Amino acid sequence: MEICALFKANIDFRHVLNYDWFKDSSSRTESIILIDSFHFTEFCNQVEQYGFPDRKKVGLNTFQLQAPLKHFSGLLFFKNERADFFIKKWKWLMPYIKDAALNGSIPYGFYRYLLDQEIIAALQEYGRDEDVAFFSKFHLNY
Repeated sequence: MEICALFKANIDFRHVLNYDWFKDSSSRTESIILIDSFHFTEFCNQVEQYGFPDRKKVGLNTFQLQAPLKHFSGLLFFKNERADFFIKKWKWLMPYIKDAALNGSIPYGFYRYLLDQEIIAALQEYGRDEDVAFFSKFHLNY
């Protein structure tokens, strides 16, 4: 229930955002980063406490994982120490996500997209070759 509530809050936040509530697009972006940072950290805490929310735990609701995981990958697009914090979290989380793809809780296509187009692409953009090498170990034979 906590995981479902977290994902609902992550999506709902995006639906209620109105540009009129922010002085500029930069402040809107910062609010999204703040919410995603909190939700990603909370998600990792939930996984640590209860395990990854695979089909055995949440049933067919695992499709709800896709949008928040994509949102959380946006936290890798920093060039400073903020990126280090989120990269460390993603490194910890990747074995769980890979297992979810292997057991059918996350579709292979989404897993491939998340890994290649979101995570590895962000790290390549900022020349983080060591981190790219780490995440490349999680490729599956599709």
